[in-house]
Amino acid sequence: MEVGPGTLMGELRRRYWTPFAAVGALEHQPIKPVRLMGEDLILFRDEAGNYGLVDRHCPHRRADLLYGWVEECGLRCNYHGTP
Repeated sequence: MEVGPGTLMGELRRRYWTPFAAVGALEHQPIKPVRLMGEDLILFRDEAGNYGLVDRHCPHRRADLLYGWVEECGLRCNYHGTP
């Protein structure tokens, strides 16, 4: 089955929780690239300890967020400058 965005199975699977990473995966490196249901995403833990999952590329200039900066309340794109 195809599970990418806009497919029948993809739309169904996006309605349910899907475990895909362990908490320990972000212990030493707070940013991790993941491929989930046909999409390239970035899993991160910010300095406050919150977890996030976003598109791998910045919506503004499509910069790769794998090289972004972890901040207290999220992930900053490397293209948009240092905090």
